[in-house]
Amino acid sequence: NETFSIIKNGTQTSRITLPLIGRHRTFLLLKKQRFFCKNCSCIFIAESAIVDRHCFISKQTKSLVTMKAAEAQSLTLIAQDTSVSISTIQRFIHQYSSALTGYQKTFRLMNLNTQKDVWHSNILMQK
Repeated sequence: NETFSIIKNGTQTSRITLPLIGRHRTFLLLKKQRFFCKNCSCIFIAESAIVDRHCFISKQTKSLVTMKAAEAQSLTLIAQDTSVSISTIQRFIHQYSSALTGYQKTFRLMNLNTQKDVWHSNILMQK
C-alpha cells in the first residue's frame, strides 16, 4: 500500500457464538476492521481465525456440535448445549457428512481390496 490507496474505514462489530462456559451462554463482541480501496471503491473486512468468513458461530462451537453429533446425541440436546439452533446443527452435520463421504468411499475400496486379497490367499492356500 505504498500509494495509500487502501485506508481504514471504521469497524464492524459481530456477535460471535462461543461454547458454553459452565451453564452460561457465551458470546464474543468481535470488532473487525473495515477497509476502503480508493482505486476500485470497494469495501472489505479483515478476517479472523476465530470464525469463518460470513459466519457468526465460532470454529470451536462448530467442532463441539460435530463431536456431540458423533456421540449420537439428540439435536435438541446439542442445541441446548451449544446455544445454536436445530436447523444450524442439521446444516453443520450435513456439511461434515458430505465431506466425509469421500473418505468413506476410499475406506470401502481399501476394505474391498483387503477382502479380495484374503479371498485370493485362501484360494491359493487350498491348492
